[in-house]
Amino acid sequence: MPGRTFQFGTFEVHENSGELRKHGVKIRVQEQPFQILVLLLERPNEIVGREEIRARLWPENTFVDFDNAISNAVRRLREALSDSADNPRFIETLSRRGYRFIGQVAVRSPTPPVQTPPVPKPPAPKPTRIKVVPIAAGSLILGLASWWLWTGRKPDATQLTPLPLTAAPGWEWTPSFSPDGSQIAYAWDKTETGKTSHIYIKLIGSGRSVQLTTGPEPDFVPSWSPDGRSIAFGRMLSQSNAIYLIQPVGGTERKLANGYFVGLTSWSPDSRFIAVGDRKSPNELTSLHCLVLENGEEIRLTTPPNAHTSDADPAFSPDGRMLLFTRCSGPYTCALYLLDLSVNCRPKGEARLLREENGPIQGIAWTADGKEAVYGFSSAGDIWNFHLMKIKVEAAAKPERLTYAGVGASVPAIALRANRLAYIQNLSDIDIRRVQSGKPTRSFASSTRIEFGPQYSPDGKHVAFNSNRSGVIQVWVCDTDGENLVQLTNSAEASGTPRWSPDGRWIAFDRHLKGGWHIFIMASDGGPSRPLTSSASDEVWLSPGVTQKVKTLFAVD
Repeated sequence: MPGRTFQFGTFEVHENSGELRKHGVKIRVQEQPFQILVLLLERPNEIVGREEIRARLWPENTFVDFDNAISNAVRRLREALSDSADNPRFIETLSRRGYRFIGQVAVRSPTPPVQTPPVPKPPAPKPTRIKVVPIAAGSLILGLASWWLWTGRKPDATQLTPLPLTAAPGWEWTPSFSPDGSQIAYAWDKTETGKTSHIYIKLIGSGRSVQLTTGPEPDFVPSWSPDGRSIAFGRMLSQSNAIYLIQPVGGTERKLANGYFVGLTSWSPDSRFIAVGDRKSPNELTSLHCLVLENGEEIRLTTPPNAHTSDADPAFSPDGRMLLFTRCSGPYTCALYLLDLSVNCRPKGEARLLREENGPIQGIAWTADGKEAVYGFSSAGDIWNFHLMKIKVEAAAKPERLTYAGVGASVPAIALRANRLAYIQNLSDIDIRRVQSGKPTRSFASSTRIEFGPQYSPDGKHVAFNSNRSGVIQVWVCDTDGENLVQLTNSAEASGTPRWSPDGRWIAFDRHLKGGWHIFIMASDGGPSRPLTSSASDEVWLSPGVTQKVKTLFAVD
C-alpha cells in the first residue's frame, strides 16, 4: 500500500516521499538503499533473499553485477542508519541467504482516498526511446544510460533510469564506446592510488571485463577509433607521458607520440587524426594539438590567450568540421569554445566562445546529429557536485541539465550509431574518524556524503569541518563528540577550509565565486559573512591553521 510510514528506533521512513528521518531531521539516502530498507521493513524478522532484492531494484533483462551492487547498497543503508554489520541493531546479514530487519517496527497507513472514475483521454504519443544502462564502481560509477532521440518533442525524463554496469572496487572512469556501441573501453584503477590504472574493455550485457593493457606504468583516457581498428590511450612515463595505440583484441602496442598530454583525446570521424591537449614542456600552458596518424606530425590548433589559461578536452563534431573544447582560467572557471577545422585538421580562424561557465567542466560529447553536446559541469565549484548538461551548439542557448544522471555525473561519452550515453558518477563517501590512543577509531559527524578538513577550536570544545551533505560543500561546526551539528555557511557555491581565529570568535574560510576563490570571515556561532579578499586571482587557505596539543586526532577515510 503506497504512502505508509514505518517507525523504528528514532527513525521514520515515509514511503510516499522517499524520505528517511531521524528525530524528524531528514537524512540523505540514495534510491536503491531506500528501496531495500522498505522491502525489509515490510517483512520484519523475515529473511529477504538477494534474488527478491534484485527483482525489486532492477527490471528483467537488466545486466549488472547484482551481488556487488546489492552489497554496496546495503553498506550505504547501514551508514545512513549508523548500523553495524558485525553488531547490528537493525539489519542482520545471513550468509548466502539474504538480510533480515531485526528491530521493532510500527507501520502507519494512510486513510484510503475516495476513488473517482478516471476521465478517459487519448493516448499520448510515445517518444522514440533507445536503450539506457549505467555502470557501478566503488567510488565511481561508470554509467551507461540509454540515450533518447526526438524530433521537436521532448521525452519524459522521468522514464530514464540509469542502471549500474560495473561494480568493481577502485576507480573507473573515462568511458569510450566502440563504433557500434556494443562495447565500452574504460580506465580502471583497482587501488585508487593512480598507480595501477589500466585499460579494460567490457561487452555491454556481459558481467566480465577484459584487461587490454598491462605493465608497471599507469594507463588512462582510452579513446576508440571510429573505424573500430584501434584504441588510443595515454601512459604515464617517468618524466612525461605518451599516446599509444592498441588493437581492441589486444596485441602489440604502438607509441604514437611523446609529450606532456593533458585531459581527454578525440578521434576525427575518418580516423586519420587525434586531437589532444599537450603542454610540449613541463612549464608550458596546455594547448590543443592534432596528431597525424600517418606520419606522427603534431599540428598546433590553439594558443591560450594569456598565461593563466589552458585548452583541453577536445571533441570532434560528427562531421569533423569543428572541435569543441574547454578553455579554463585555473581549475574552477571554464568555458566551452568552438574551433572550425579544414579537412586536413588545420584551424580555420580563431576559436569562438560558445558558453562561459562559473565552474569546472569535465568531458564533452556530441550528439549524433551534431546539433547538441553534453558535458559535465559543477556550478558550485565543488568537485563532488558535477552533473550533466546539454547545450545546443551555435545557438547561444541556455544549457539544460540532464537530471536523470544524478549528482556527481561527468565525463560523458555517446555512441553515435547506437544512441547510447555513458558517463562516470562519483559516489565517494569520505568520513572523518576520531583516533584516540588505546581506543578503536570511530566515525565522527558522518553522513552518506563527504566530510573532510576537521579543525579544532582553540579551546578544544568544537570542531569545524567541510561537508557536502546539504548538496554543496559548506562549513559545519559541532561539539568534539560530533553532537550539536550546525551548518555554518549556506551559499549556492562551495565554501570550505575553515580556520579558527586565536580567540575562537571567528572562522575564516574560502568560497568559490565567479572568477575564482576568495577568503571570507564570519562569527563562529553563525551570522552573515564578509569577504576579506577580492582580487582577480584565486585566494585559498594553504596553512594548517591553528595547532594545539590534543589527545584526539582525526583521520579522513
